[in-house]
Amino acid sequence: MFLAAKSDGIDESKEEKPDFHAGPGRRDDLYVFSHPVESRQRLGAQTMDVSALPHVNAVLNGIAACFLMLGYVLIRRGEKDKHRKAMIAAASVSALFLVSYITLRFHAPVFEFRGEGVIRPIYYALLISHVILSVCIVPLVLLTLYRALRGTFDLHRRVARWAWPAWMYVSVTGIVVYLMLYQVYPPEVAGLQ
Repeated sequence: MFLAAKSDGIDESKEEKPDFHAGPGRRDDLYVFSHPVESRQRLGAQTMDVSALPHVNAVLNGIAACFLMLGYVLIRRGEKDKHRKAMIAAASVSALFLVSYITLRFHAPVFEFRGEGVIRPIYYALLISHVILSVCIVPLVLLTLYRALRGTFDLHRRVARWAWPAWMYVSVTGIVVYLMLYQVYPPEVAGLQ
């Protein structure tokens, strides 16, 4: 597309670059929307290398799931102090994930899933349920932790019965979404594969 050859008097070596100072409603707005990272670079905005963050996020989801499972096993054994530590660790890792995920979304485009056929609706059903539950669990987890730290364990257990499975689902499906999007059907974007 950007060859250095001339054909029919047309110099194809020059790439057409949009005028970012053009008014709204122009084709340039579509370019800025569909190429957010490149557009910020051309406009002189600060960008950062976020190519490792999808992988970091998957690892953080995995660690959170391990702490959640450990916390579940410990409370079933009656080891309340160890359970508390495991759940605080799960919440801390999940908080790190949230910061990392927001950083990734601010600095990198959202990729379209490249799988075709029956896997496509499966992926999107998984992704939609993951996103909806991930938004819902934040207040549930905070409420559960708050009640545990205050020592109101009856109220803590009532919320934890709903929060724990939802939190575990979000952690595990986060890993599955990562594997499907970045490993099984990777995006063709330099630096984010």
